[in-house]
Amino acid sequence: MEELTDATFQPFLEGTDTPVLVYFYAPHCATCRSVGPRFEELTSNTSEVLPAKLNTVSQYRTVQAINLRGVPALALYRKGEQVAFHAGNISAPDMQTWLADALKAA
Repeated sequence: MEELTDATFQPFLEGTDTPVLVYFYAPHCATCRSVGPRFEELTSNTSEVLPAKLNTVSQYRTVQAINLRGVPALALYRKGEQVAFHAGNISAPDMQTWLADALKAA
């Protein structure tokens, strides 16, 4: 899984034809610590997306640039453009459904 930085965020998203699923988190966030393993499990079982994550505390320039308001959050990108977004806690089954729906719509 790719750990994105301010410098690599946009180039990574634009550098592939495969959709990129980004998990935005903060190390101190309790909800993030529960959503993170669900994200890792989901993305380890699919080849439809490239998984990536971004620490919103240390990579604040990206957070400001995309106007992210809270964590945890998931965003699906296709060719550098955000096509789906979810903020807040999400169960594993709901995350799987959200991703499937987002991929269909993208």
